[in-house]
Amino acid sequence: MKDQTAAPIRVLVVDDETDVREAYRQILQATEVSQDIASFRELRTRLFQRGADRAQATHSRPTFDVVFCDQAEAALAAVQQSLAEERPFAVVFLDMRLPP
Repeated sequence: MKDQTAAPIRVLVVDDETDVREAYRQILQATEVSQDIASFRELRTRLFQRGADRAQATHSRPTFDVVFCDQAEAALAAVQQSLAEERPFAVVFLDMRLPP
């Protein structure tokens, strides 16, 4: 039988706006389930579950190991550290209009 506890999906969020980072935090790390959060969780499951794992999506939800950065330099350091630890990020949400 397959282990129900999957490793968390590593996510890097880089944005200089506190409100944007907080929105990602609520979506990816919410513990209380409101209607909106439940919808986001369903979308999150559909986006991040793989093939046969989708059939079990109602029983097990993906978990996320999220790193938040507010500047490009911090994001670069986080990526370098994750690679050094051999724990790369699976997905990155990057604000393409960060100030220099």
